[in-house]
Amino acid sequence: MRERRQDASAEAPEVVSYLAMGLTTAPALDRAMAFAAEHAEGPLAEGMRGALWDVHLRGRTRIEDAFLSVADAWGSRDADVKRAMYGIAHAVRDGSPETLARALDRARTQVFEGTRRRMREYAASLRGPTTALFALGVLLPLIVSSMVPLLSVGSFSPSAVEVADRDPGNPLPWVLLLDVAFPAATFAFAHAVSSRRPRSGPRGFVRMRRVLMGAVAVPVAALLTLSFPNPLVPVVAIGIAVGSLSVGLLSATRAAVREGRRREAVEREFPDALFQLGSRLQEGNGLESAFLAVADAAQGTECADLFRGIVHAMRFGGGTVEDALFGPGGALERMPSRTVRASLKLVVDLAVKDPETAGRAALETSSHLRDLQGIEQDLRAELRPTVDAMRATATFFAPAVLGVSASLYGLLFRAFATAASLPMAPAAFAAALGVYLVLTAVGIVWFASRIAGLAWDGFADQLGRALPAAYAVFLIAVLASGSAL
Repeated sequence: MRERRQDASAEAPEVVSYLAMGLTTAPALDRAMAFAAEHAEGPLAEGMRGALWDVHLRGRTRIEDAFLSVADAWGSRDADVKRAMYGIAHAVRDGSPETLARALDRARTQVFEGTRRRMREYAASLRGPTTALFALGVLLPLIVSSMVPLLSVGSFSPSAVEVADRDPGNPLPWVLLLDVAFPAATFAFAHAVSSRRPRSGPRGFVRMRRVLMGAVAVPVAALLTLSFPNPLVPVVAIGIAVGSLSVGLLSATRAAVREGRRREAVEREFPDALFQLGSRLQEGNGLESAFLAVADAAQGTECADLFRGIVHAMRFGGGTVEDALFGPGGALERMPSRTVRASLKLVVDLAVKDPETAGRAALETSSHLRDLQGIEQDLRAELRPTVDAMRATATFFAPAVLGVSASLYGLLFRAFATAASLPMAPAAFAAALGVYLVLTAVGIVWFASRIAGLAWDGFADQLGRALPAAYAVFLIAVLASGSAL
């Protein structure tokens, strides 16, 4: 239920913008609801679709009652959404264009400011959790590496040194602590904190077969190399496994990441291109010539390629303009951005009837899209310090401290080996720390990616880039601190 409430709150600016687009072109509440329900995704859009079905099935007789039922359903979860929707319904009932314009602006302001307020509150709430994650990922292993030999000494005193060999202790509890308990706590804590993030953007999926095969190689490499007394052998073997895991992650996400960057570029450039399109239409240009003029003006951008593809489809696609753009094989059939598809569909539908009205709608829509982009930019700016700090922890601070911890354990092992039964040899402890580093880096990068709003593809790409750097720092720290100690 909490996730649905967050989805609705994050979806509200988009839904209200779609309602404003629909009501700006035609002040009919049912058409605006249908437009928002068709092009938005999430529980609020589902509520709109359900309300429309209630009217069609005679469950409710008035479209306004159905619309306000959606507002009441979400009022207890997000008061800004309820106030905005009640204001829109009142303005539509009033029928005055000036009242409707003011109500739409006020509704968008209420919802946008409410979303920004939640973003600032969430960003402020991350200071304590990030400190706790730093402790889980960095400080606890350092404490364990120094305390294990000391705890193994027990009642040892310098006057009672025995040089005789002692039976080795049981390493399993310490391995479970380092490679199971601590990473599990890190993941649980990271999930609890990151799940409260205001949601935005689509969620992607990666082809996990190669990723999982690479992940299994990390603990397997550790187990196969524990018989070697030299601590560098398991560390290097795990590094090779980490390299294979990174290659699998990057290869599995290469196409998806490239497509995601293209979509982001189109969405970033689209409001300006749409503004130019609206200006051309208001000047009296036809739809095809307006698209071509914008493509020429935006030469070298992703939107220019998109608009040239639209012009080509309109000239050679056959059928209606809508079929050439949105039908099977149309220019926008594979466009992943719902915002771009919805905005162009609105403009194209209106341009067939009245290009001047379509131009005015394009200008209004461009303003709405800039406001939506502003919300996402504000969120990223608020969260950037936290995201950068956690990525630095995963790729530098944690590996450096863990490398020093491995060498410190080796030093203490040599100092106390004749006086206490130590649970692990330095090679085994270095391997355990190597596995712990990989798991902790996964947890921290996952946390930072969720905070940044990345989809699964983005997380896998970030992880594939972070793991080799983190493990290289760990290996360098092991060699440097080992030589120094």
